[in-house]
Amino acid sequence: MRAKGFSLLELLVVLLILGLLGALGFITLRESINRGQVREVATRLAADLAQARSSAQRYARPSRLELTPDGKGYTLILRQGAADQVVQTYTTPPGITLEAVGSTPTQITYDAPLGEVTTNSAAAFAAEVKSNRTTYSRVVRAIGVTGKVVMR
Repeated sequence: MRAKGFSLLELLVVLLILGLLGALGFITLRESINRGQVREVATRLAADLAQARSSAQRYARPSRLELTPDGKGYTLILRQGAADQVVQTYTTPPGITLEAVGSTPTQITYDAPLGEVTTNSAAAFAAEVKSNRTTYSRVVRAIGVTGKVVMR
């Protein structure tokens, strides 16, 4: 007569299956978190580009958004007379970088009072937001004289 319960082999097989499912879930979750961080930074960059244009219109002063040379953030600057006033500095989360795409400029300037892109930066500002933990990336572009923001 067989005793009720599980054998050691059955218990080990169940634990192995649970371990594999847990590892797969962890990998998927980590990838999802990395993608979310990239999307969040790209959305914030797009919103801050729109804010730079809006500031040029509202305050009737040129405003500029510059990527930092190390690729770990950007700065929003408003022209205050002969000097620049830093309105906002944003630093990306660890592992997320911002890079100019190809030979596009690392800054964009919106002129007052209409918020149009100056001729020297009308070469279509484009920044790629990417993670060093995944191949996923997003590109944020400001195109044309109006500086319309497009995110892909």
